[in-house]
Amino acid sequence: MIAAARRVVVDHQTEQNQGRITRRTPVNYPVLEVVQLTESPPVAGSAALRRLAIRRCGETDAYWAWAVVFTDTQTVMCCIRATVFVVRVQHGWRVF
Repeated sequence: MIAAARRVVVDHQTEQNQGRITRRTPVNYPVLEVVQLTESPPVAGSAALRRLAIRRCGETDAYWAWAVVFTDTQTVMCCIRATVFVVRVQHGWRVF
């Protein structure tokens, strides 16, 4: 599931920070946390992630989704985060 999220967020992606173009790698764009949205009792902060997942991928997919939160270590701004939602489908993974 994390590998599927990395393929979408990290692979072949570049960004420009302070005039330098850098390629995203698992080292400079690490995973901060992974939250299973179907957990009971809910994890702290999962309600906000669940609302975001419903907006991005619909209620049914959001129920079965995992939230994968990445951070950008190359930017000068603190706490830049990217959240993707990963759902297991019949033939692999789907990333929203």
